[in-house]
Amino acid sequence: MASSKFGAILFENSHPATQRTPAVPPAIPRCPRESPSARSQYTGRVQRFELSASVALWRGRELLLMKRSGGVGAGGWFLPGGHVEAGERPVDAAVRELREETGIVLAAAALSLAEVMSYAAHGAMAHTIIFNALAPAGAEAVVNDEHFVARWYTPEAAIARFYDPARLLSLGIDDEAIALATEVARALRACQRARGATGEPSDVRPLFGDDVART
Repeated sequence: MASSKFGAILFENSHPATQRTPAVPPAIPRCPRESPSARSQYTGRVQRFELSASVALWRGRELLLMKRSGGVGAGGWFLPGGHVEAGERPVDAAVRELREETGIVLAAAALSLAEVMSYAAHGAMAHTIIFNALAPAGAEAVVNDEHFVARWYTPEAAIARFYDPARLLSLGIDDEAIALATEVARALRACQRARGATGEPSDVRPLFGDDVART
């Protein structure tokens, strides 16, 4: 495919005796290099955010939740997951985080996109892409030093115990943490709906075709 030449010089050839004079291209506006106000004018349109991926790992009607030992939401109960690394697909990040945090190994093809959770973190917005997956038969989490413990709960049991706003308020939990808990509760219900009414394995649609093996 032929490529156009940006900024090519055009010549005037209307008279043989006329000296060829290059046409002056229009000036390209430049952003001042060191002006903070100018930098904010150009960069203020781009909103940075944190991106993570998690797995709603189901065993029948229960899913796996883990109590964090540190970081954002320390002491809270969350789905296994973590940050998406540079150059990494969210589904691969979810598989990696599940393996690192629980020792449970799944192929990416076993995951199905379920929900996106959004919340405030470190003064900015953060988004977590959540995938549904079925736990291998007999699988149990072996937690690493990022968590205290892992347990299986139905979504409603977990919401009543860990994410109820009135209960958290009575415990003196701050507004930002309560907002996060409310969003987690919403996301857990969304993941449950994404499985369908029965929650049987046939209700979970793989993100990739069955003939595609990704690890």
